[in-house]
Amino acid sequence: TEADPVIAKLEHVPLDPWLAAGRAQRSPCTSRCRTADGTVFSGCFNGPPTRRRGGKAHRFGSHEGVRIDADSHVATDAQGRVWLAQSGLLAEYSPADARFIARGELPMGRITLAPSRDGGLWIKVNTQVYQYHDGAGLRLRAGNAPHGVTILYEDARAMLWVGSDFFGLYLLAEGSFAPVGTIGEGVFAIADDHEGG
Repeated sequence: TEADPVIAKLEHVPLDPWLAAGRAQRSPCTSRCRTADGTVFSGCFNGPPTRRRGGKAHRFGSHEGVRIDADSHVATDAQGRVWLAQSGLLAEYSPADARFIARGELPMGRITLAPSRDGGLWIKVNTQVYQYHDGAGLRLRAGNAPHGVTILYEDARAMLWVGSDFFGLYLLAEGSFAPVGTIGEGVFAIADDHEGG
């Protein structure tokens, strides 16, 4: 997968920039993340992740710890580690082995992945949202996330926001997602402002 020169500069990019820029039909990507050495990992629709380093692209195979028949989502955590989420699989990339190593079993379903500011991961499977930490595993945080999620985003105050394509914006509070009023139905990008709001 050819790395987008603008998107590849960012640390973690979920699906939303492709939708917002009208690129979804041209890009097979679900997500993209970049490591400190400039390597770009891409998650793909209906297929395994890819890695682009030094001008060379590589599509991972089943012998490298991935499923080849399911959507793949990638993210870089606070320590710079690359993670992969697929239906039924959570895996961490091992630079030494140049492959993904299984770290947990996820429920089967549609998945979205995002980094957590405390070093863990946020993982949405269907309408359930989990938080993952080394040593603690998966912890269910909410079971009522909207369908059609385009983005998971944890803000500077450690509040989790969820945007969806047709159901608007939601905020996780006290174990449940509550809708937040927006001008339109589709939410394709969420970011902190300079004041941290």
